[in-house]
Amino acid sequence: MALPKLFVLLDALDLKQVNAFKKYTLSKVSESSEIYILLLSVIQTKTKRNQYPDAESLIVTFMPETKIKLLSNNLSVLYTYAEEWMALQVLEGNTNSKDLLVQKFLNDNGLYKLADQTVNKIKKVANGVETLDLSLVKSKYEMLYEHLFSTNMANYNPKPEEFMELSDVFDEYVSSQYLVILTELHNRQEVTNISYKKQIQVLSKKIKDLPDTPLTYLLTLSYKLIAEHDFKALLELKEILFSNQLLQGSKIHYIITHYVIKRANNFWVSGQHKDSKLIIELTNYGIETGVFFNNGKLSSTKFHNLVMQLSVALSFKEVSSFITKWIGKVNTGNTEATMGLAMAINCFYKHKYNELAKYTWRSDFDGFNEKNIAHGLFLVGTFKDRYKNPDMYENAFHSSKYFLKRNKNKMSKHLFDSYNSLLQFMKDIDKLGKSKINLNNYNPLLYRSWCEYELSNNIK
Repeated sequence: MALPKLFVLLDALDLKQVNAFKKYTLSKVSESSEIYILLLSVIQTKTKRNQYPDAESLIVTFMPETKIKLLSNNLSVLYTYAEEWMALQVLEGNTNSKDLLVQKFLNDNGLYKLADQTVNKIKKVANGVETLDLSLVKSKYEMLYEHLFSTNMANYNPKPEEFMELSDVFDEYVSSQYLVILTELHNRQEVTNISYKKQIQVLSKKIKDLPDTPLTYLLTLSYKLIAEHDFKALLELKEILFSNQLLQGSKIHYIITHYVIKRANNFWVSGQHKDSKLIIELTNYGIETGVFFNNGKLSSTKFHNLVMQLSVALSFKEVSSFITKWIGKVNTGNTEATMGLAMAINCFYKHKYNELAKYTWRSDFDGFNEKNIAHGLFLVGTFKDRYKNPDMYENAFHSSKYFLKRNKNKMSKHLFDSYNSLLQFMKDIDKLGKSKINLNNYNPLLYRSWCEYELSNNIK
């Protein structure tokens, strides 16, 4: 029995969100109702989920007197409430969407003067925003369309300028969407090695005659950065970001910031620039503007990924300063362990292998991803020190084999095979000697660059 959707949802919410959903549920039912009591029971089981092999055994243990059919129905009702609550949460933070829904309601109910007042309100907001944002263009188009194609009697003889405005805004919106999707197709093709040739050809024809607006210019720069690897586009986009020309918190701000940081790192690796200051400035900007955040916090996984990216281009001291500066923003149950893993990643990329074990010996890391990285780095650290501390290395080696066996179902086949290849590589070095090792025989391979480094040093 798969874990019910409600369980999955509640597991992902923070305490504030859970309490807000409880409050919303109480607007539907009483505290003594079966529905609300079930919700409290589901919330209380959160910390004990991992002790049970499946949802059915969990439910039977914590709700033994509830019939499965009734339980299923009540969970379904609760999830319906959750869907309503989620929609309201999104609307609460999106004034444009609320105003558009109000406009439609007023038109549908014949309250045309009030609807026109809402139209004027939306126009005033849209025209008053100086920063670039695709969602504002979309809202303006939807407002004009609803206004001009409603049953509102006042619009049987609309001003010609309004239809001209609708046409221009629609052209800007559709052209901008073409650019956004086309750019992401190029990005996905690069990341996944999946061809989107047909789709790219179709959309490329659509952007040959773009309207001349600040938004389409911005998105054209983004396209050049990703599709054409244009370094000048990177520098211009950086200036646009740093001068606050994009609406922070918007989806387009999120997308373009990620593109710029990605390409800055790519250009560093390929040697097109060697300005480490550019990379740290962009990464700090991403954190300061919340681009990397989820509910106001950095996830530990994202934090460690950023440390990996920075470790390629920055000095050990610079990355250490970055870790110290931002560790307080990381959403973690164990700050010491999270910081330790970040330092271990920094040490690994700077060949400070003798430092790895002291940062990764523990087992209380956040989540499976962090535990997996820590196991791998601890193994590398003890391998490098195996002549001085053979027992520690043997324990780490066997612990890694057990970790793989226990967590096989949590890993992709590629990751599982890569980890196994690393273990075999280490075993073969001691058995065969470095000179007889051919890395082509180990595919896929975890930490391949480290394995190459290991073979190139002091071959015996």
